[in-house]
Amino acid sequence: MIKTIGEIMLYVNDIEKSMKFWKEKMEFKKIEKTSFGTYKIAPNENDDVYFVLQDKNKIAKMNPNFIMNNPSILMQAEHLEEIYDKLLKNGVNVNPITMMGNMKTFNFSDEEENYFAIREI
Repeated sequence: MIKTIGEIMLYVNDIEKSMKFWKEKMEFKKIEKTSFGTYKIAPNENDDVYFVLQDKNKIAKMNPNFIMNNPSILMQAEHLEEIYDKLLKNGVNVNPITMMGNMKTFNFSDEEENYFAIREI
């Protein structure tokens, strides 16, 4: 059976602009360009699970019937208010921090208006 999650594909219109967002505004440390022209990105160099930025047009040409809706992604972090303030300073579109039951969380969007969430651990 399945042992672990390896990659989460994010299908984007502009792969270079998206990579720049994750690197500069979200301060992801692991940025690796693949021979296929995608980027493997993660918050830290030693992370085992990472996002793969995929070019929507390239994927559509390879498989016209493939649906490329982005998944709903919830990341975890400590010191949520510090991260929130840092993203605001970096020019990221963020929504207010809220409580969802016992979970303190907020969401933000990338340059293509895809939404992601972060919860405090």
